[in-house]
Amino acid sequence: MVLLIALFPAWLHAQGGDDPAAAEVLENFFRDQENANESDAQQFQELLDYRRTNPLDLNATTREQLLALQLIDVIKVDNLLTYRTEVGPFLNELELQAIPGWDLNDVRTLLLYAKVGGGLDSRSTP
Repeated sequence: MVLLIALFPAWLHAQGGDDPAAAEVLENFFRDQENANESDAQQFQELLDYRRTNPLDLNATTREQLLALQLIDVIKVDNLLTYRTEVGPFLNELELQAIPGWDLNDVRTLLLYAKVGGGLDSRSTP
């Protein structure tokens, strides 16, 4: 683990990690995954890279997909899904701030890899 932490800055730079938010996500991955190795980190980085170009649609995503991103904890994922079920599809990204237990940092981090799509088309309005 100590070796991974020591090598993390060099590995991140080699991955093109000039984005401070992405660097924080990877740093959290290493902190939270005590047994992570370079292969695990590479797979995680590939998932994040894929989601940057193919963001999750928060109006259609599953619990498993959200948890796989390892960006928000289980309670916040469940709060998002409960909110979506009770209120209906998200209309825009600003609505994410209304999810119980969420703060602006959670919203900003998630929106690096997810988007709100089709909310106005699928929510009935009076």
